[in-house]
Amino acid sequence: MDHIPEHAQDLVTALVGTGVRWGEASAWRASDWDIANRRIVVARAWKYTGTSARELGAPKTLRSRRTLAVAEQVAEALDRAALGKAPGDYLFTAPMGGPWRSHNFHEQVWQPAVAYANGGYPRDDAGNERFKHKPRPPWRVPAVEPLGKRPRIHDLRHSCASWMIARGVQLPVIQSYLGHESIKTTIDRYGHLEPAHMKAAASAMTETMRGVALVTVEEIEG
Repeated sequence: MDHIPEHAQDLVTALVGTGVRWGEASAWRASDWDIANRRIVVARAWKYTGTSARELGAPKTLRSRRTLAVAEQVAEALDRAALGKAPGDYLFTAPMGGPWRSHNFHEQVWQPAVAYANGGYPRDDAGNERFKHKPRPPWRVPAVEPLGKRPRIHDLRHSCASWMIARGVQLPVIQSYLGHESIKTTIDRYGHLEPAHMKAAASAMTETMRGVALVTVEEIEG
């Protein structure tokens, strides 16, 4: 996040904090944010046709239509994004106006951020360093300690799911939150992250059976 430009930080916060797909977040309108109840509606998404053209339509699946309660940090980001916008305006917009396009966001924001986070500079197709000799705001300063990873934008969605699992959120809830059509999709992708839940289940049974055993002994002694 230290290497994400200020104008895109709220969008990244919303992506990782809700786990929504890029096509869903970039299609949000100001009216989708329910400020009073602190909920965001996922009602549409950008879809790409066989060419490079894109069109706005329904989300990926029926379960992708959903209303999400959001973390305080996400709510604050959405408040800032919605400030001064009409209900039909896009919630997150590119610097020149209009909704973000995935390739623009990737080239202008995400790819450079990953490069800086790994202690270097982004490069063009010819391998030449970009932005090195331009004015350098804080987010364009290479990290002293490299990240050591090159995450994709979609990995923000996986991070959201992983953090929920780490906090004990059950897979059916995560399925609903992420908009997976099938629980099988959620289990196949994130089930391996739940070993702690297996331990918790074993621990619960240990305590339960210990309690049963104590009652039985007491009854016998009585």
